[in-house]
Amino acid sequence: MPSPIKPSLKQTVKTVLPGPNTATMINEFSWRANYIFPVAVKKSFRFPLTLSPYVLIGASYYQARLVHQAYYTDSIGGSYSLDGGADRTGIAPMVGGGIELYPARLVRPRLDARWFTGPPTKVRDKTMRADQLFLSLSVLTAW
Repeated sequence: MPSPIKPSLKQTVKTVLPGPNTATMINEFSWRANYIFPVAVKKSFRFPLTLSPYVLIGASYYQARLVHQAYYTDSIGGSYSLDGGADRTGIAPMVGGGIELYPARLVRPRLDARWFTGPPTKVRDKTMRADQLFLSLSVLTAW
């Protein structure tokens, strides 16, 4: 299941041109990125002890969409709109680390941080770089 890094970020830039016939230009940029199926190699330190830190390195499949919409209206009643967008997919590297409590027991809590970095996606004059930090607190069990 995709895990969105940010549900939908939207930036709106509104420009009002002065004069007898005022005009308004609105530029909206929205983007979304998903990291799907992360795979990592984990190295634990001090494994059988009560507190065991670890590091992760791996990769994830990456999907991003950047959309640009522009609207222009003036006081006379004229209007204009422009839509555009870009899609990007690929493999994104991932690094991370965390702390696991009681690693050799049946139930063990874990605090985890993972940093994903995606390739830049560009539409017109805007570039989105979807770097994201995931923090998680989980409880693991061994059967």
